[in-house]
Amino acid sequence: GYENLLALDIGGTTAKLAVVNDGQPKIAEQFEVGASAVANVTAQRGQGYPVLTPVISLVEIGAGGGSIAHLDPGGALTVGPQSAGADPGPACYGQGGHEPTLTDANLLLGRINPDFFLGGEAKLDLELARQAVMKHAARPTGLDLLEAANAIIDIANAKMVSALYFISVEQGIDPRDYVLVPSGGAGPMQAVSIAKALGVTKVLIPPTPGLNSAVGMLATDLKHEVVRTHMQETMQTDPQQLAGIYDELESATRSLLLEQEVSDADITVTREVGMCYVGQSYQLRVSLPTTIDNQAPTKLADAFHSRHAETYGFANEQEPTQIVNLRVVGIGAVDRPVLQQLEEATDSPSRAIKGSRQVYFAESNGLIEVDLYDREKLLAGDTFSGPAIVEQMDTTVVISPDTRVAVEKSGNLIVHLDHN
Repeated sequence: GYENLLALDIGGTTAKLAVVNDGQPKIAEQFEVGASAVANVTAQRGQGYPVLTPVISLVEIGAGGGSIAHLDPGGALTVGPQSAGADPGPACYGQGGHEPTLTDANLLLGRINPDFFLGGEAKLDLELARQAVMKHAARPTGLDLLEAANAIIDIANAKMVSALYFISVEQGIDPRDYVLVPSGGAGPMQAVSIAKALGVTKVLIPPTPGLNSAVGMLATDLKHEVVRTHMQETMQTDPQQLAGIYDELESATRSLLLEQEVSDADITVTREVGMCYVGQSYQLRVSLPTTIDNQAPTKLADAFHSRHAETYGFANEQEPTQIVNLRVVGIGAVDRPVLQQLEEATDSPSRAIKGSRQVYFAESNGLIEVDLYDREKLLAGDTFSGPAIVEQMDTTVVISPDTRVAVEKSGNLIVHLDHN
C-alpha cells in the first residue's frame, strides 16, 4: 500500500487538501467557524471563532469545477473564489450561467466529452462554453480561445499547487516522497498537471474518484477522544493520580463505543498527553508510557523534547515542561466494504480504447489526437502511455504527455511522471 499521501479533493466550488503520514491523516487540535470552517494549520486562521475539537487538518481554497474565471481589479485573469455552483452552474450546463468556469475551460480543451457527462446522463453545450470564455476571458486578455481556456486551467492549478506547497514544503515535508491522490469529479482532470508542477512522481487515481468521500465514510472507523485539562509541571506529576485519571477516561471512552454497538474486541484505546514548555501557548501530543510508575514523568519529559525536535527542528532540554491535558483516543473498527478486484489482463489494453479526439496540451503546443479509454474495460496489469483520456461515469482522467499509466488489481490507476 501507499502510506504517505497528498490528498486533493476538487469539487464544484472548492478544493480541499490534506496530508497523510504513515497511513494517518494529520490532525488539527481545533478549527474555526465563521464565514467558513478552517483548520488551525491554514493561513486563514484567526478569522473566526475557535472550537476546541480535533479535526482532520484540511486546507481549503476557492477553486473547483464551478469556479468562475474573471478579471481582477488590476485587469489580470483570475479564477475563483466566486463559483457558479450547481444552479445555474457552468455556462455549458445551459441553465442560465453566462460566466466561464473551470468546467467550461476543460470542455473547450477537449478534456471532457460533451456527450458523456455523468456517463451520458447529461449533455454539455460546447457553444455556450465557447461564448462565455471568449467574452469574459479571451477578448479582455487578447488571447485566442484555446489559450484563454488553458490559462484558466493554469491559474486554477497554480492555486492548488500553492496550497499543496503550503501543507507540504512549508511544513517540512518533501512532496517528492508522497503520492498525490485526487478525488472529486474534477480532481483527476487537474491532478497530473499539479503533480508535475509540485515535483510529485506518482499519482494514484482511485476506482471511483467522484464517489471517494462516500466510500471513505463507509470505510472509516468510529473514533472518540476524551480529554481532561490537567495543568501541572511534568516533574511534579503524581504517577498514581495520573493512572487513576486515565482509568476513568478509558472507561468513559469504551462506554461511548459500546453504546454505538462496537464489540469490545474491536475497540483500541491509546493514551496521550498534551504537553508544552512552561510558558508556551501551543502544545504537542506525546504518547503515555505503557507503565505509569515513578519514572513516567521523566519519560514524558524526554518524549516531549524528542517530539519538539522532530516537529520544530530543535529542543531545549534544560527548559521545564508541563502537562496541559490528558487524552484517551478510542477507535472502534467497523466492517469495511469489500472493493472489487479486477481480472488480470491477457491481451492488449487497446480493448479499452473507445475512440480518439483532439485534446489541448500546452506541452504539445496545442491540440493533438489522443486515445480515449473506457475505464470499465481496463484490467489489472494494463499499461499505456500518455497523452490519453480515461472516461468513466463520475469523472474524466486527463493523462498528460510523458507519463506512464499502470492499472492495479485494486482498480487504481497509477500515473508515473518523468521529471527528467
